[in-house]
Amino acid sequence: MRTIVPCRRNNHMNSQIAKMLTAAREKPAAPAPSPRTRSPQPLWIVGGAVKHAAGLEEFEAAAQGCFLGLGQQGQAVLSRLPAACQYGAGLLGVLASEAAWNSGDEWLDALIRQLDHARAEFGRLLGKRLPQARYVPPEASYLAWVDCAELDLGPEPAEVFLRRGRVALGRGLNFGAPGDGFVRVTIGTSSALLAEIADRMAAAVSG
Repeated sequence: MRTIVPCRRNNHMNSQIAKMLTAAREKPAAPAPSPRTRSPQPLWIVGGAVKHAAGLEEFEAAAQGCFLGLGQQGQAVLSRLPAACQYGAGLLGVLASEAAWNSGDEWLDALIRQLDHARAEFGRLLGKRLPQARYVPPEASYLAWVDCAELDLGPEPAEVFLRRGRVALGRGLNFGAPGDGFVRVTIGTSSALLAEIADRMAAAVSG
Protein backbone atom coordinates (compact mmCIF):
# COMPACT_ATOMS: atom_id res chain seq x y z
CA MET A 1 0.00 0.00 0.00
CA ARG A 2 1.57 3.26 -1.11
CA THR A 3 0.22 6.18 0.84
CA ILE A 4 3.23 8.42 1.31
CA VAL A 5 4.87 10.49 -1.42
CA PRO A 6 8.38 11.73 -0.55
CA CYS A 7 8.61 15.51 -0.55
CA ARG A 8 11.46 17.65 -1.88
CA ARG A 9 13.99 18.43 0.81
CA ASN A 10 13.94 22.10 1.79
CA ASN A 11 16.34 23.31 4.47
CA HIS A 12 14.17 26.24 5.63
CA MET A 13 11.03 24.13 5.80
CA ASN A 14 12.91 21.33 7.53
CA SER A 15 14.10 23.76 10.22
CA GLN A 16 10.52 24.90 10.80
CA ILE A 17 9.36 21.29 11.06
CA ALA A 18 12.16 20.52 13.51
CA LYS A 19 10.94 23.37 15.75
CA MET A 20 7.39 22.07 15.47
CA LEU A 21 8.41 18.54 16.49
CA THR A 22 10.36 19.83 19.47
CA ALA A 23 7.35 21.87 20.59
CA ALA A 24 5.02 18.92 20.10
CA ARG A 25 7.13 16.65 22.31
CA GLU A 26 7.65 19.26 25.02
CA LYS A 27 3.99 20.32 25.11
CA PRO A 28 1.95 17.40 23.75
CA ALA A 29 -1.39 18.87 24.88
CA ALA A 30 -1.02 22.06 22.83
CA PRO A 31 -1.77 22.24 19.09
CA ALA A 32 1.41 21.79 17.08
CA PRO A 33 2.24 24.95 15.08
CA SER A 34 2.31 24.21 11.37
CA PRO A 35 4.41 26.02 8.74
CA ARG A 36 2.13 28.15 6.54
CA THR A 37 2.37 29.10 2.91
CA ARG A 38 0.54 31.45 0.55
CA SER A 39 1.32 29.58 -2.63
CA PRO A 40 -1.75 28.39 -4.57
CA GLN A 41 -0.04 25.06 -5.31
CA PRO A 42 -0.51 23.37 -1.89
CA LEU A 43 -3.99 24.86 -1.49
CA TRP A 44 -5.53 24.05 -4.87
CA ILE A 45 -2.93 21.62 -6.29
CA VAL A 46 -2.50 23.86 -9.31
CA GLY A 47 0.00 21.53 -10.96
CA GLY A 48 -2.52 18.69 -10.89
CA ALA A 49 -5.23 20.94 -12.29
CA VAL A 50 -3.05 22.03 -15.18
CA LYS A 51 -2.06 18.43 -15.84
CA HIS A 52 -5.70 17.32 -15.84
CA ALA A 53 -6.79 20.18 -18.10
CA ALA A 54 -4.01 19.71 -20.62
CA GLY A 55 -4.06 15.92 -20.63
CA LEU A 56 -1.20 13.74 -19.45
CA GLU A 57 0.69 13.47 -22.75
CA GLU A 58 0.33 17.17 -23.57
CA PHE A 59 1.35 18.13 -20.05
CA GLU A 60 4.50 16.06 -20.27
CA ALA A 61 5.28 17.65 -23.63
CA ALA A 62 4.72 21.09 -22.09
CA ALA A 63 7.05 20.27 -19.22
CA GLN A 64 9.75 19.16 -21.65
CA GLY A 65 9.33 21.95 -24.18
CA CYS A 66 8.30 24.93 -22.03
CA PHE A 67 4.93 25.17 -23.73
CA LEU A 68 2.81 23.08 -26.09
CA GLY A 69 4.11 22.64 -29.63
CA LEU A 70 7.82 23.36 -29.22
CA GLY A 71 8.87 19.74 -29.67
CA GLN A 72 12.54 18.84 -30.15
CA GLN A 73 13.55 22.31 -31.31
CA GLY A 74 12.09 23.89 -28.18
CA GLN A 75 13.73 21.31 -25.98
CA ALA A 76 17.08 22.07 -27.63
CA VAL A 77 16.65 25.77 -26.85
CA LEU A 78 15.62 24.94 -23.28
CA SER A 79 18.69 22.75 -22.77
CA ARG A 80 20.97 25.71 -23.52
CA LEU A 81 19.40 27.91 -20.84
CA PRO A 82 20.83 28.08 -17.31
CA ALA A 83 19.18 25.66 -14.90
CA ALA A 84 17.64 28.53 -12.94
CA CYS A 85 15.68 29.61 -16.04
CA GLN A 86 14.17 26.19 -16.62
CA TYR A 87 11.92 26.27 -13.57
CA GLY A 88 9.48 29.07 -12.94
CA ALA A 89 5.94 30.27 -13.47
CA GLY A 90 4.75 29.00 -16.85
CA LEU A 91 1.74 30.48 -18.63
CA LEU A 92 -0.58 27.61 -17.70
CA GLY A 93 0.55 27.82 -14.09
CA VAL A 94 -0.13 31.57 -13.95
CA LEU A 95 -3.62 31.13 -15.43
CA ALA A 96 -4.40 28.25 -13.08
CA SER A 97 -3.19 30.25 -10.07
CA GLU A 98 -5.35 33.23 -11.05
CA ALA A 99 -8.39 30.99 -11.47
CA ALA A 100 -7.75 29.36 -8.10
CA TRP A 101 -7.48 32.65 -6.22
CA ASN A 102 -10.52 34.17 -7.96
CA SER A 103 -12.89 31.20 -8.21
CA GLY A 104 -11.64 28.43 -5.94
CA ASP A 105 -13.08 29.42 -2.56
CA GLU A 106 -16.01 26.98 -2.61
CA TRP A 107 -13.79 24.06 -3.54
CA LEU A 108 -11.20 25.06 -0.93
CA ASP A 109 -13.86 25.33 1.80
CA ALA A 110 -15.01 21.79 1.00
CA LEU A 111 -11.42 20.56 1.07
CA ILE A 112 -10.81 22.16 4.48
CA ARG A 113 -13.91 20.43 5.87
CA GLN A 114 -12.69 17.11 4.47
CA LEU A 115 -9.22 17.57 5.98
CA ASP A 116 -10.71 18.57 9.34
CA HIS A 117 -12.60 15.28 9.31
CA ALA A 118 -9.46 13.34 8.34
CA ARG A 119 -7.41 14.93 11.14
CA ALA A 120 -10.04 14.03 13.73
CA GLU A 121 -10.64 10.56 12.28
CA PHE A 122 -6.95 9.68 12.30
CA GLY A 123 -6.69 10.76 15.94
CA ARG A 124 -9.67 8.59 16.83
CA LEU A 125 -8.18 5.59 15.02
CA LEU A 126 -4.80 6.00 16.72
CA GLY A 127 -6.46 6.41 20.11
CA LYS A 128 -8.27 3.11 19.60
CA ARG A 129 -5.49 1.06 17.98
CA LEU A 130 -2.28 2.69 19.26
CA PRO A 131 -3.12 4.61 22.44
CA GLN A 132 0.58 4.86 23.38
CA ALA A 133 1.32 6.92 20.25
CA ARG A 134 1.16 10.67 20.73
CA TYR A 135 -0.58 12.63 18.01
CA VAL A 136 -1.50 16.30 17.90
CA PRO A 137 -3.76 17.14 14.93
CA PRO A 138 -1.98 19.58 12.59
CA GLU A 139 -3.52 23.02 12.31
CA ALA A 140 -3.40 23.39 8.54
CA SER A 141 -2.01 20.36 6.80
CA TYR A 142 -2.74 16.83 5.59
CA LEU A 143 0.62 15.69 7.00
CA ALA A 144 0.33 14.21 10.49
CA TRP A 145 3.25 13.76 12.87
CA VAL A 146 3.08 10.82 15.26
CA ASP A 147 5.44 10.59 18.24
CA CYS A 148 6.32 6.90 18.61
CA ALA A 149 8.75 7.30 21.52
CA GLU A 150 6.56 5.23 23.87
CA LEU A 151 6.10 2.40 21.36
CA ASP A 152 9.66 1.14 21.93
CA LEU A 153 10.48 1.05 18.21
CA GLY A 154 13.82 2.85 18.43
CA PRO A 155 14.91 5.99 16.56
CA GLU A 156 13.68 4.64 13.18
CA PRO A 157 10.00 3.73 13.68
CA ALA A 158 9.25 4.28 9.99
CA GLU A 159 11.56 1.39 9.11
CA VAL A 160 9.80 -0.87 11.64
CA PHE A 161 6.36 0.04 10.32
CA LEU A 162 7.49 -0.70 6.77
CA ARG A 163 9.16 -3.99 7.62
CA ARG A 164 6.54 -5.37 10.00
CA GLY A 165 3.34 -3.69 8.89
CA ARG A 166 4.05 -3.04 5.20
CA VAL A 167 2.99 0.58 5.51
CA ALA A 168 5.30 3.33 4.22
CA LEU A 169 5.46 6.36 6.50
CA GLY A 170 7.69 9.42 6.38
CA ARG A 171 10.97 9.14 8.31
CA GLY A 172 11.15 11.71 11.09
CA LEU A 173 14.95 11.97 11.03
CA ASN A 174 14.78 13.27 7.46
CA PHE A 175 13.75 16.56 9.06
CA GLY A 176 16.53 16.81 11.61
CA ALA A 177 17.43 15.43 15.03
CA PRO A 178 14.10 16.45 16.64
CA GLY A 179 12.43 13.93 14.30
CA ASP A 180 13.96 11.08 16.30
CA GLY A 181 11.11 8.67 17.10
CA PHE A 182 8.57 10.46 14.90
CA VAL A 183 6.86 9.34 11.70
CA ARG A 184 4.99 11.51 9.22
CA VAL A 185 1.71 10.22 7.84
CA THR A 186 -0.20 11.52 4.83
CA ILE A 187 -3.81 11.66 6.05
CA GLY A 188 -5.30 13.41 3.02
CA THR A 189 -7.00 10.22 1.90
CA SER A 190 -10.18 8.20 2.43
CA SER A 191 -11.47 6.96 5.78
CA ALA A 192 -10.94 3.38 4.59
CA LEU A 193 -7.25 4.01 3.89
CA LEU A 194 -6.82 5.86 7.19
CA ALA A 195 -8.21 2.82 8.98
CA GLU A 196 -5.87 0.52 7.07
CA ILE A 197 -2.87 2.72 7.90
CA ALA A 198 -3.75 2.62 11.59
CA ASP A 199 -4.37 -1.14 11.46
CA ARG A 200 -0.99 -1.77 9.84
CA MET A 201 0.78 0.48 12.33
CA ALA A 202 -0.85 -1.42 15.18
CA ALA A 203 0.07 -4.77 13.61
CA ALA A 204 3.69 -3.66 13.31
CA VAL A 205 3.83 -2.77 17.01
CA SER A 206 2.15 -5.99 18.17
CA GLY A 207 4.16 -8.15 15.77
